[in-house]
Amino acid sequence: MEPDRIIFFEHPVLRQPDMVAAFLGWPNAAQVSTGTVSYIIDQLSAVKLAEMKSDDYYDFAAERK
Repeated sequence: MEPDRIIFFEHPVLRQPDMVAAFLGWPNAAQVSTGTVSYIIDQLSAVKLAEMKSDDYYDFAAERK
């Protein structure tokens, strides 16, 4: 992956990290994924370390069946 595809906000030393991802659009029906992530952020006082564009990893031409 090219380094400029990920935007880093912080560079902490991580021990046993976990990643939680939420997607906008049809995977976020009734805002379940973004609502869940917002809840986790609030409960853990989490901070955003980085973000990336999903366009590089999602095939918009593929049909969901």
